Amino acid sequence: ILASVYDIRQEYGKVQAICRSCIEVCIGEYEELKIIFYNHMGLAYLRCGRAQEALVIFEKNIEICNKYNNLNELIKSLNNIGVIYRDYYQDDDKAIKYFFEMNKICEKNNMTSIKLDALINIAAIYFSEQKYEISLRCFIETLEKCKKYEYEFHIFHCYSCIATVYLKLNDYDNAYKYYELC
Repeated sequence: ILASVYDIRQEYGKVQAICRSCIEVCIGEYEELKIIFYNHMGLAYLRCGRAQEALVIFEKNIEICNKYNNLNELIKSLNNIGVIYRDYYQDDDKAIKYFFEMNKICEKNNMTSIKLDALINIAAIYFSEQKYEISLRCFIETLEKCKKYEYEFHIFHCYSCIATVYLKLNDYDNAYKYYELC
């Protein structure tokens, strides 16, 4: 709880210190609790712009998540690593591998809401690679799933992204149509 308070206060050094101390004492039957602290510490590093340290922490978290079959936290770490590769290293090839892995796990375990995050990230990478037709198909597929499950935030985001893709494709009528839906 204290680490969360420091996180809210943006005192990331204190978050990292608390998590480091907690990880050291999470042994034996308490080892699984390391998952919580690795995730928290990785996010603190990321918020400080220390992507390399965050990457190492999230990779350690993946190992522990796999050991204890903690799919929810595993998916968070996969997503965070994908974001690091995409946003910090501009390595779309590595990033998309993590998002596809995330998508595969979600599909296999019927984790719909998190799968939508993976699909949006995949579509965004195709967009940044100027593969607009593929990006458009991904965003439209994701939009349909968002509507089905009434995920309002994702619906708005998909409308906005679809409009932008249509602009890149010089399809101004459809671009305008989706901007109107926003």
